[in-house]
Amino acid sequence: GSIYPEILVKCMMSFSSVMVRRECLEEVGGFDQSFPRVVDWDLWIRIAKKYKFSGIDEILVKRYKQPDSITKNELTHGIEGRELIWEKYQDDFSKNPVQMKEFRLILERKKGIHKLQQGDRTGAIKHFQRVIGLDGISIKNLGWIFISFLGRPGYTTAKLLESRTKR
Repeated sequence: GSIYPEILVKCMMSFSSVMVRRECLEEVGGFDQSFPRVVDWDLWIRIAKKYKFSGIDEILVKRYKQPDSITKNELTHGIEGRELIWEKYQDDFSKNPVQMKEFRLILERKKGIHKLQQGDRTGAIKHFQRVIGLDGISIKNLGWIFISFLGRPGYTTAKLLESRTKR
């Protein structure tokens, strides 16, 4: 069915698992050559504005991340890609305030986590304050502010605890 405007918030599919009719690609103009990242996400947004999607509830593709791939630093890749999408689709976001808020929330969280990884407590706190401004006060958001005060050691500890609870 229709995945627009939800596709503005998050890329929902892997390029290697999608089949698209040639006419559809030609109509939307194919890949945007100016994008160094997230070319697939950009393409899906443009297609979703004109077409409906169908899905198969079956695993057809398994992804393996290589140490030297473009997404080796997934967090940085995600931030840069989101900033490209944000710049290109300002008009779309302004017409879809719910998706705009969700998008900005994810971007601010990613930026805050990246600042923590870099050891920049002040930068992390700034981004998590923006998260609270967008999302309100919650245990999760206050937890990120607390971790930010601890800096990189707090982040490392939080990741360790997270990995232990997933087992």
